[in-house]
Formats: sequence, C-alpha cells, structure tokens
Amino acid sequence: MTLEIRRNANEATVKVVGRLDSFTAPVLEKTIYKISSETANVVLELSGLEQVSEIGARALLNAHEKISANGSLMLTGVGEGVMETLRSCG
Repeated sequence: MTLEIRRNANEATVKVVGRLDSFTAPVLEKTIYKISSETANVVLELSGLEQVSEIGARALLNAHEKISANGSLMLTGVGEGVMETLRSCG
C-alpha cells in the first residue's frame, strides 16, 4: 500500500493505493490519526484501493469513529468490492 497526502487550509486528502490488510491497516490508521490531529477534515481517496480485508475495513471504521468526535472522515472513489467488504463489516 502507498499513501499520497495532499493538504489545504480546510482538509487533508489521503490517496490510498494497493491493498488494505492486516499488514497495512496499522500504517493507514496511524497516518489518519496523525493527520486528524492537525486538521479536522480528512478525505480518503480509495479509487486505487485494490482490495480491503476485514481487518482493513475495521481500521477504516475505527478511524471514522475516532475522527467523528471532532471532525469528519469522508471516503471517495470507493469501488464495488471495497464497498461490499465495508458493508459486511458494519
């Protein structure tokens, strides 16, 4: 998985490319938490995400819960397979 981070005055966008699984989920979570401490709004651009495991989906859900207290986490470019995994995880 690779992450490309772009920032502007109001938000940070993280483009995720590759696979989100048990090895890469902790890296993404740590990145999201760090960015959310610097800006309230985080956008995850997932059009390059090829596959997400249940652990990866849980990482996204956990990040959403944590960020929602003081800001927002928005997902964009979510493919059908990724969306199906996210739905099955809650």
